[in-house]
Amino acid sequence: MEIFNWFRSKKPDESKNIDDLIKDLKNDNVTIRGKAAAQLTNSRDKRVVQPLIEVLRKDTVVTIRHDAAYTLGKIGDFKAVEPLTNALHDKTPIIVLSAGEALRDIVSQKDIPSCIKALDDDDVGIRRGAAFVLVEIGNKNATESLIHALKDEDEYVRIEVAMALGKIGDQKATQALFETTTNDQNNDVRLAACKALMKIQSM
Repeated sequence: MEIFNWFRSKKPDESKNIDDLIKDLKNDNVTIRGKAAAQLTNSRDKRVVQPLIEVLRKDTVVTIRHDAAYTLGKIGDFKAVEPLTNALHDKTPIIVLSAGEALRDIVSQKDIPSCIKALDDDDVGIRRGAAFVLVEIGNKNATESLIHALKDEDEYVRIEVAMALGKIGDQKATQALFETTTNDQNNDVRLAACKALMKIQSM
């Protein structure tokens, strides 16, 4: 894409720090926003995570949103998982591809201990991200923590947790999943737990 290459052809403004670039992401001028997003692709500073999430969600320029997704993947913050997952349903193919690559980047950076720790984070976005990653990893070492997380106050976390337990297939999760199918107040959570139980029983 011509505009995509044009942003990168411009020499980075080395006088601008992270705070300046974050501010530029909100500028009405598309050139300023594009240059800031392009320059931030080299950043791994977690201060840019939330601003880039907002860009991915709301900016109208495809190349800028692409750069936001790319950088979020490289930074690897759990908080970026949910907006990137939502971007998989975007109407623009390049955003779908960018989001998929970013999610793969995040999953590849994570290990079981960091995911387990994140399941207890106060930030629901981080807990959702950790649960999603554990679905992708599917490791029995996470079973006990996932069973505990079936009681999370957020239904989306509980759904992802049930999916993770189903993929892992550890029989130790059977009782907790069964209780979830009958006791959870959310229908989608009950359904996810039921599917997980069937998956475990078929292994």
